[in-house]
Amino acid sequence: YRVKGFLQDALDPDHRHLVQAVGVRSSVHPLGPWPDDRRETALVIIADRHDVDRSDIESRLDACLLAARPQRG
Repeated sequence: YRVKGFLQDALDPDHRHLVQAVGVRSSVHPLGPWPDDRRETALVIIADRHDVDRSDIESRLDACLLAARPQRG
């Protein structure tokens, strides 16, 4: 599979990060400030649809969002 896109990091929200992955190799690189006010994670995942469980991927990405949210007490 391959993954490529931009990531908004909860620890560095003013800067976008480039995410790339091929198989087990992956990297995340800071790119600098966002070019406009639209700040959002956008990923493209390329894989054989028979080898990928879409709901599992969505659940794992949602878990990342929940982990990044501040805890309310």
